[in-house]
Amino acid sequence: MTTALLKDQHLLFIGDSITDCGRRDKVNAPLGCGYVNTFSNLQTLREPAKTIRITNSGIGGNTAEDLYQRWQDDALLFHPDWLAVKIGINDCNRYLSNPEEHHKQCPADFRKYLQGSLKRSVEALPDLQLLLITPFYLSRDSAEDTYRGKCKTLVGEYQAIVKELAEEFNTRLLDTQALFDAFLEHHPPAKLSQDMVHLNELGALILAEGVYTALKG
Repeated sequence: MTTALLKDQHLLFIGDSITDCGRRDKVNAPLGCGYVNTFSNLQTLREPAKTIRITNSGIGGNTAEDLYQRWQDDALLFHPDWLAVKIGINDCNRYLSNPEEHHKQCPADFRKYLQGSLKRSVEALPDLQLLLITPFYLSRDSAEDTYRGKCKTLVGEYQAIVKELAEEFNTRLLDTQALFDAFLEHHPPAKLSQDMVHLNELGALILAEGVYTALKG
């Protein structure tokens, strides 16, 4: 299997800390030490003759509103051929923890901001290829009275919105929750993350492999 990326094309990743993963630190610049860097290595290993330019525009702590506010400078001005967007877990966590203070991170506003960013993208770059990556939460807690149980339930609303927007804009889609849940049938969440969100090397490898598969030709 190979990706649909063509030689010399530009793939840009944008999102929150899971995408950022230290890419602004001197040690890990410019791709970070997470799934973006792992994907770059996988793609180079499997398709050595296909030179791809990869940009990481992730910023830790970002929400869909944050992406919308910086979309022109951090996404569109790069004129990428491919754009991978992964956002939503900060929206979910903040809205769950304090709905009044973080009302702009509610599911409805999450949809509005992400939809707005995608609309700007297709209008500015008609030939752009998009990959939407759903947020995930690695807990297996399904209780109604625990924070992790509530977060696992609520994140499903944000995941559903990403899937609906993928259909609306006819984009590629990576369902990360399904990807990780298949792994969690055999292993505890701690095998991938200490906080249910930020991935270790194995988690980054699983996500990078998922991205590679989602971009198949």
